[in-house]
Amino acid sequence: IAGERDELVAFSQLSKTIIHRLAYGTIFLGAGVAVVLFFLKGPAWAILVSASIIGGVLSGWAGVRLYILMAARERRSVALINTCSSFAKPMAGVLLIYLFVADASYVLLGYIISLIVVVFVAENCFNKKVAKREIGHPAKSSKIISGSFLANELFAFTWPFYIWGIFGWMHQACDRWALQSFHGAETVGAFFVISQLAVYPLVAGSSFLSTFFVPIAYQRAGGLTSKDHFKSANKIIFAMSGLYLVGALLLIFIYAFFHEWLVLVISSEKYTIYSGLLPGLTGAWALYYSGQMFSGFGLLANKPAIYMSPIITSGLLATVLTFVLSSKYGVAGVVWGLGVSGFVYALWTLAIAFLLIRKKLEK
Repeated sequence: IAGERDELVAFSQLSKTIIHRLAYGTIFLGAGVAVVLFFLKGPAWAILVSASIIGGVLSGWAGVRLYILMAARERRSVALINTCSSFAKPMAGVLLIYLFVADASYVLLGYIISLIVVVFVAENCFNKKVAKREIGHPAKSSKIISGSFLANELFAFTWPFYIWGIFGWMHQACDRWALQSFHGAETVGAFFVISQLAVYPLVAGSSFLSTFFVPIAYQRAGGLTSKDHFKSANKIIFAMSGLYLVGALLLIFIYAFFHEWLVLVISSEKYTIYSGLLPGLTGAWALYYSGQMFSGFGLLANKPAIYMSPIITSGLLATVLTFVLSSKYGVAGVVWGLGVSGFVYALWTLAIAFLLIRKKLEK
């Protein structure tokens, strides 16, 4: 949209300002909540919330930058960053576990370190490939910023990513904290191995599909003024989601027959104790990431805030269910908790997709 209005220069400058303000505001509020929880619930919950805030801010920051790079048609850069990120996040946690001890804290630390690297790379790539377009247009840039609605539009599109990042982080981290609370560090280490086998192919696959299909969808949608363009763009998102679901089902099928062998290939025999849960855990995360794929319809319609309710609900639901079910049914309870919350998220985002499409076509 900014490109069609010849406002890419202003877009670049405004995105920097908005990202900084949202990050500082989120950290300030999160710090206050963490202090309150420290006195009410103890240091464990304060650390959990602090980590969620940090992870959410970093994830939101990187997410906004990558979406801008995709909009600027820098697909090769986005693909490279997403692919490396998919490798780095699990490998950082595994490396720290092997170097020190199987503990959820090291998994958390590794994840945050990898996010810091991703943010640094995404920011550097943005500055080189997008922000440099400001050169030679300073007067035009300031005029556009003061005279258009771009600032309000960009803020409305950007701020939900920070809420999304925080509660998405809760959803993705609650399994390890539940197991750490009730079953100890050794269980966390064993579960982490099968968790990465479940999550990594899904994340890598969804990142690849998004990098390939989403820029095409945005290009076809244009300024969202034509129903035909909107329908054409939605077909791209449907194709992307369909390919993801087929791949996820194939992955679950493979894991159903080869789960123990695959765990042995990447680790040792002591980690095969939970390999039988791998197909179910993969299904649980496949539901969650299918919800992420379905959210592409709302992002295409320039309405990311519409996903605040499902992401907050699923994050809280996943946290509550993994803690409650883990205390009663052990590791299997965690898988069920993730499965139920993932199903709710996927169904909710799919319903939003159909609602948005129907409303747009009725206009």
